[in-house]
Amino acid sequence: ENQRRISSAVSRTAAIIRIGQEEGSFRAGDPEQLAYHVIMAIGGLRSVASLAEKSNPFLRKQISIIRSLLLTEEALAQLKSEGKE
Repeated sequence: ENQRRISSAVSRTAAIIRIGQEEGSFRAGDPEQLAYHVIMAIGGLRSVASLAEKSNPFLRKQISIIRSLLLTEEALAQLKSEGKE
């Protein structure tokens, strides 16, 4: 059951990543592999977040890593210029 849920989440996330890649917002790479890493990272963050407050610097750093894994340099620069980093 757990493996089925993970597989389903990876498939849905990979579809979103493919769209982002086609639009040029997400980096090139295997959407399934990127999705798997994102899903596993988010799962781990959920555990950490339940133990810590949301302003935790560790959580912010992990979200930044996920963002840099997916977003192109141009998309990252745009977020920074909009103050949404």
